[in-house]
Amino acid sequence: GLASILITSLDIALPYTLFFAFDLPLSLTVAVLINVAVGLVTTPPTAPGELGIFEAAVFFVLAQVGQTAVLGTAVIISYAIIFHLCTLLPKLVLGGLAAVQTNWSWQQLNEPTDRSSTF
Repeated sequence: GLASILITSLDIALPYTLFFAFDLPLSLTVAVLINVAVGLVTTPPTAPGELGIFEAAVFFVLAQVGQTAVLGTAVIISYAIIFHLCTLLPKLVLGGLAAVQTNWSWQQLNEPTDRSSTF
C-alpha cells in the first residue's frame, strides 16, 4: 500500500538527488531506470554487498542513455560508487547497532542449535 509507494519513492529519490550532487543533467526517468536495473541485478544472490554488480548496473543504464560520451567513464563510475555507498552504509551502521543492542556475536553462528523442541 502506502508504505510501498513511500519506499519506492525514496529508492528513486536517492539516485535522482545524486544527479544534482554530481551536476548531472539527467531526468527522473533515468533515476527510475537505474532503480529498476539495480533491483533486478541485486535480487538473486551475488557478491557480498552486491559489490561490482551494483556499479555495473548503474554504468549500464547510464551508457544506454548515452551518458558515457557526455560524462565520461570516471564520472559515471564515481557516481555509481557513491550511490552504492549511500545505500550500503546505512544498512551496515544500523545492522552494527542492532548487533550491539542484541549482544549478537560471530561465535553464535558456530554453536550447535538444539532443534529437538521444533518437532
